[in-house]
Amino acid sequence: MNKCFCGKFSRINNYSVNYGYKESLSGKPLFFEPVEENLELGYVISIHKAQGSEFNRVYLILPKRNSRLLSMELMYTAITRATHHLTIFAQNDVSTFIDLSQIGKSSINRINSSVFDFAPLPDELFKVNNNWYEDDKVISTLSQYFVRSKSEMNIANILSLKKIPFEYEIPLFAPDGSMFLPDFTIRWQGQDYYWEHVGRLDIPEYKNHWDNKKIWYDANFPGRLITTFESNLQSKEIEGIVAQKFK
Repeated sequence: MNKCFCGKFSRINNYSVNYGYKESLSGKPLFFEPVEENLELGYVISIHKAQGSEFNRVYLILPKRNSRLLSMELMYTAITRATHHLTIFAQNDVSTFIDLSQIGKSSINRINSSVFDFAPLPDELFKVNNNWYEDDKVISTLSQYFVRSKSEMNIANILSLKKIPFEYEIPLFAPDGSMFLPDFTIRWQGQDYYWEHVGRLDIPEYKNHWDNKKIWYDANFPGRLITTFESNLQSKEIEGIVAQKFK
């Protein structure tokens, strides 16, 4: 007994794909075609394995993780495998993209070598990962989130204990399409507030980034930024800010 079936698409009207038979112009089955001959297998391969190959369509799965294997160069290789169409599935949010945009995520630059022009990266870029600042979100809190530093852990825990709803590192877009990742987004009585905990101002790149970020907040979200600094931040200071801002 010949088996046939028809696949339809909920978002595309008047379009279907037949498996097992061909239709005539009148819509009646014209002749039988084995299902096995009307299917094309799809394969999943690693980016490394795909080097040197090209495909009409590429579906890139980008996990949300901090791995030394993820680099600018690897992302470039993945994107340029597609000749016509590229779809990227990013886990949770775009933070991995932002992380890969940092110069320290370039495998070539991290080698600190060049045949013609030796321009090594500043040592500070390799010293950010110390006991105070964690490169990945590995510090657990009383909430669902893992955070990057002990001070952020205290902020998250106090917000949780006070039952103040918040999210950690979710993209915030300005009307012009520019974007930053606030440390904490707090929704309170119909208004959004953004809590930034500022740490490594002793690193020039970090300080420049924060200065630009502060200007961006003032221009796009005036009056909704809460700022704390790493120097001697105490739980009592956090509790005072919470009591004052979220009565």
